[in-house]
Formats: sequence, structure tokens, C-alpha cells
Amino acid sequence: MDGAVAADHWLDVTAELLQRPLTRFPHELVQRELRATFEVRTVSWNWADGSTMGFHLDPPVGGWGPGLVPLEHRFAYYRHPLIQWFGATGDPRPQTVGRVPTQISPDRDKAAVAELLAPVGAEQQLSMPYVLQPGTHRAFVLARSVDDFSDADLVLAGRLQRLFQAVHAQVRVLGAMSMVSVEELRRAGLTGREAAVLALAAQGLTTTAIAHRLGMAPGTARKHLEHIYRKLGVSGRVAAVQVAAMLAAEGIVLEAEAPLPAL
Repeated sequence: MDGAVAADHWLDVTAELLQRPLTRFPHELVQRELRATFEVRTVSWNWADGSTMGFHLDPPVGGWGPGLVPLEHRFAYYRHPLIQWFGATGDPRPQTVGRVPTQISPDRDKAAVAELLAPVGAEQQLSMPYVLQPGTHRAFVLARSVDDFSDADLVLAGRLQRLFQAVHAQVRVLGAMSMVSVEELRRAGLTGREAAVLALAAQGLTTTAIAHRLGMAPGTARKHLEHIYRKLGVSGRVAAVQVAAMLAAEGIVLEAEAPLPAL
């Protein structure tokens, strides 16, 4: 897909996702879209929390389905050039296997991982982490055979990465709310974006802090607040937060998680 066309398409996709009151990251949808955009063999959604790590492939290859990384593959996992790259540099920008220097990933490690992945045509990989901190990560990994990804692919991946970070930030806020509260706000006419803004406002965050947490401009956050006031039939932030408090009194909890790690 042409880069400019792909960027426009992904802006539309992201805008649609941000309007939904999503309480989990829609990685399946994103994987399908990434496959179509980059025309790759498979797209993996990879995650790790401490010593537990897993993946979901679309489509499955070589009999590998969704699940935890098997113990017998843990050694290869830690020798993977991209894992070594992100661990050594802490650089969250998209990266490909072919661009990892031998000073970080020795040839023997690259060869061992390529031997494991070549039979399923997945030895060339491009990773887009949207969460990257010690012991925790979330990333989409594009895989194909033979040819490394182009510079244009990396540029596009960098743009998409920022969109994924925005969706992730909103999902974290809405995911901290009860399902009942999300549904109540939806019935009140609030979009997913507006529900997240209200949840943070109910926690006492300033407009600037709300904007920072959700990856938007302060002016955009103010516009969302104005829409919230109109939809709830209130005149300002205090009244809107009182509505949130009323919902909480009915057993509907509006709360936000700790700040997202910087990427």
C-alpha cells in the first residue's frame, strides 16, 4: 500500500477506534490491518509482563497459535536480535532484524533465530513497540521472508506506532472503569474519547494533565470537555464531576491507572 494512502487509512482507523468505548486493546483488528498495509506473511502481537510472555499470530504459521512462549523457545527469545536491541538501547522506535548491529546481536544469535524462523517464512521482522519499559512490553511484529523492510516501511511504522500509543492510553483509562460505568457513559452519548477524559477529570487532573495522559493537545482536551458538558446537560467541570460522583455512588467507579511510562 502506498505510504500516503496507508497513513490516511490508518488515521481513519484510529479515529474510529478512539470513538469506541474500548476497554481492551483491539490487537486482532490492528493485526489484520497491518497485514494488508505491509503485505507480510504474518503479524504477531507480542507481550511480556515480568517473566511471563506471550504472542498472538495472525495468521498462525508453522502450527504456532496464540499462547505463552514455550519454555524450549525462551532461550531463542532472549537471543532474538530485536529483543537484544530494545534491551540494550531502550530506543522505542520501530526497528528491523536486519538493522540490528552485530555489536548488539552477534551473528551466531542472528543465525540461530533465523534457523528457527526461516521454515515458516518469518525470519525478516519489523517490531513496533507501543509499550516499552523494564519487564513489560507490548509490540506488533511484522514478519516476512528474505528481504529486509525498507526505510519507507520504518517511517510508516513510526507514524503508526504513535497512533497505537494513543489507543493504548485511552484503553488503559477505560479499562480501569467498571463495565457498568462505561455502558452508562455510552448511553449518555459519550464517545470512548470523552469517557476517558471524564474519568481523568473525575480524578482531579487538570486539562493539561488529561491531554498529556491521552496524547492529545490541551485545546483538544478542552473541546472534549465542552462536548461532555453539553451531552450531560451541565455547565462546567464541577457539575460534570458531580455526575461522575453520582454514578460512583450507584456503584459505578470512575478511576484512572498510574501514569503511562514514557515512550
